[in-house]
Amino acid sequence: MPRSSTRSLRWFIPVLFLLLTHSRVAAQTALQKDFLLDSLKKNLSAARTDPDRIYQLCELAAYYSGLENELSEQYATQASQIAELSRDRKLIIYTYLRNGDRCLDLSSLEGSIQSALESYQNAEKVARENGLDDELAYSYTGLSRVYRAKGEYDKALNYNHLSLSIASSVNNDSLKVAIYRSMGNTYIFRNEKLLAFRSCLEALNIAELSKKEDLLKLAYRSLSDFYTGIEDYDKAIDYTMKVMAINRKINDRYDLLEDFNKAGALFTRKKKIALALSMYEHAITLADSLRFPTYKINSYLGIANMYFINDDDVKGMQYLNEHKEVLNFFRNAGLGFVIDVGYGSIYTDFGKYDSAYYFFKKAEPEIERKANQYNKYDFDKRFGQFYEAKGAYHDAILCFLEARKIGEGIKDVNMLQTCAKYLDTLYGKSGDFKTAYFYNIEYNKYKDSLKTMSKETELLKLEVDNDNKRRERLAKEEEESTLRRHNIQYMGLTAGLAALFVALVALGFFVVSPRIIRALGFFSFIFLFEFIILLADKQIHELTHGEPWKILLIKIFLAAVLLPLHHWVEHKVIHYLTSRRKISTSISFLGRPFRSKTGVPAE
Repeated sequence: MPRSSTRSLRWFIPVLFLLLTHSRVAAQTALQKDFLLDSLKKNLSAARTDPDRIYQLCELAAYYSGLENELSEQYATQASQIAELSRDRKLIIYTYLRNGDRCLDLSSLEGSIQSALESYQNAEKVARENGLDDELAYSYTGLSRVYRAKGEYDKALNYNHLSLSIASSVNNDSLKVAIYRSMGNTYIFRNEKLLAFRSCLEALNIAELSKKEDLLKLAYRSLSDFYTGIEDYDKAIDYTMKVMAINRKINDRYDLLEDFNKAGALFTRKKKIALALSMYEHAITLADSLRFPTYKINSYLGIANMYFINDDDVKGMQYLNEHKEVLNFFRNAGLGFVIDVGYGSIYTDFGKYDSAYYFFKKAEPEIERKANQYNKYDFDKRFGQFYEAKGAYHDAILCFLEARKIGEGIKDVNMLQTCAKYLDTLYGKSGDFKTAYFYNIEYNKYKDSLKTMSKETELLKLEVDNDNKRRERLAKEEEESTLRRHNIQYMGLTAGLAALFVALVALGFFVVSPRIIRALGFFSFIFLFEFIILLADKQIHELTHGEPWKILLIKIFLAAVLLPLHHWVEHKVIHYLTSRRKISTSISFLGRPFRSKTGVPAE
């Protein structure tokens, strides 16, 4: 969950990133036809095998997650039942893993986190009992994600190490990239950013060696998230644009939706509002062209966040009120408390305390029953800010003490510093200066700790930059070494070719068998024309961008031209050389003095 703070509706930001991680999840727009949903249902009807049916049911379950949770559960249950009846252990594990992923897409709800934990644990159990290493590693990776959501980062890292120990002995690039990405996320939450960066680079190295564009996209996204975490937004945008370039190349228009929204969020952080709005509008237009209206909720939410992050609460509220489907999504997803707390914060800022209190009290029961630790902390903090603004300092102190307990449990220094700061102020206003002094000392301790962390982040940026330069230098040196090696080989081949033709021409001046001339000529011309094709290959690949059908057409054309040319030139040259040899022989014979049988020259 993002830890950046904004003045009002920061509550919306975690949900936005949650939606971005699963581009098929969004709120339903009742009056518009959703082409993707129709396609998923048609594919389910056409599925004839258990794996196909399970895959389509899992896709539908993910689609409806947050829209119609009961329907989502029904599809997930159907997939699980088919897998169990098939007795195929890999299918059973697959359904558990997909269900865990689906539940974690709603990680703002404590119940969803628990359901995900149970699904991954079931997957782990089946994989371990049946000796399925790849599936076991994926299960550990899922468990790592769960414990990150719960704020238990040591457990999360332990599961990362377990999955990595398995992956090191198997040949599965997709698994290794998934593990290193997960490990990078864990290190980010543990504030071990250099280790996070190295994990992201490991994922990138594996993806580059595999030359699989799907893996490259995942690695680029991890690096984009890493640079976002250290507030280097330019580099984060660079990697997002790399993902966008791949999606444009392979024409994955659904993934492009996610790219536009991610770019919009990054430009928002850079305060480039016009660019951010442009990215979100691109996503909305593309969703319309794809007849995928349900996705637009992500872009609407991004635009609302854009206003709130830039302290324009009036525009943000106005935009949300104009797009009721955003609010409906939160209600349908069981996240209505997010809306209520958001409105409570806004009305607090506007000084409308009766309205603010109404929304906070409305959200309170759901927060206690459903919300995860991060959302509970935010509720306590914002309710405390409300009481402080109203002058009810005792109630504000109680709220911030509750928030502080959560911060201590999660071991989040930012949370603890914020609570200490408010408690210092509130106890001072209440006249309890001794306790205020205690929290003032605590605040300064956390402030110094954060300053140290900030300096470490700056040093990290330099170290990351140096590491990037080192990698670029090594890559350039490797490229130059390869080019130099290739040039030496080309020179050797050219010299060898020249030597063959010199030898071929020289044979025309000696008395040798025509068969030898023809044999040497055959190999010389084969060498020549294959060398020409070798030189042309690189240019062909650059010209065609590696498109197989284009390469094939050009190769056919070259063969059609070079093959007859090869035979014609070879025939002419060999014919000329053998004829020249005969002529030379005849001349030599005629110029030789005639000898008698006795060996005495005739007079």
